[in-house]
Amino acid sequence: MTLLQLKNVNTHYGPIHILQDVNIAVQEGEIACLLGGNASGKSTTLKAILGIVKPTGGDIIFRGERVNDRPASYRVGRGMAVVPENRRIFGTMTVLENLQMGAYLRDDPAAVQADLDRVLTLFPRLGQRLRQAGGTLSGGEQQMLAFGRALMSRPRLILMDEFCDDPGDQPPGGDGLYGRAERQYGALYRPPRLCAADRAGGAGGYGRESAGERASAQGVSGALATYLNAILV
Repeated sequence: MTLLQLKNVNTHYGPIHILQDVNIAVQEGEIACLLGGNASGKSTTLKAILGIVKPTGGDIIFRGERVNDRPASYRVGRGMAVVPENRRIFGTMTVLENLQMGAYLRDDPAAVQADLDRVLTLFPRLGQRLRQAGGTLSGGEQQMLAFGRALMSRPRLILMDEFCDDPGDQPPGGDGLYGRAERQYGALYRPPRLCAADRAGGAGGYGRESAGERASAQGVSGALATYLNAILV
């Protein structure tokens, strides 16, 4: 089943034409990786999907519904979540409060607590810092917090902007962010400028070739398909 589809999407910043007839399809249980150089439109693609940038042409379809005119809050409520570039946590709020913000739109407190326990099992270091201000965490810990916050919404689709770009994170199998994610869900790992995915394509025209063999050659394996769908840029 197609979870997300972009059909001939165009965006403009004033007179500047950014996305030009972009077509993307992400299936249930699939990880897709959007590759491209600086200023090629990767972050703009995510902003268009989230509703932060309004398309000037084309359609964005999420879970069978055209959402072009829907606000970001509606899309989050429908199951989108984002791990932003540079993390963008709430620095003056505690770790616990940041995680609770991820569940802001939910009204199932028992399930929210279960998901909080799941996140703290995945990232035990966050559990040791629940009352600590988010802005005082290390860079890697803030990345864990940003990912955990996204998981707290129990998303159907996670959008990750340069999530794998921190060379300080550890490779698969270790005790760092990616090692724990691999043990829980599969592998999510990219050394600087490398990303593991089921499919990869460029921002200007999304490709459908498999990235599996390419990732395997780099020692990267697996997918987070048992828990999430993701677009990684």
